[in-house]
Amino acid sequence: RFEQFYVNSPICSPSRTAISTGQYPQRWRITSFLNNRKNNEERGMAQWLD
Repeated sequence: RFEQFYVNSPICSPSRTAISTGQYPQRWRITSFLNNRKNNEERGMAQWLD
């Protein structure tokens, strides 16, 4: 159970970027939900961060 925690962003896509890279989402210019990106099935995880 988490009793104290912090997130870089309350939105899913920037939070996943932070977890995957260990860097702030702003570093990758991801500040909102990535609804205009192609699905994971069409692109590899590394390509999401391009």
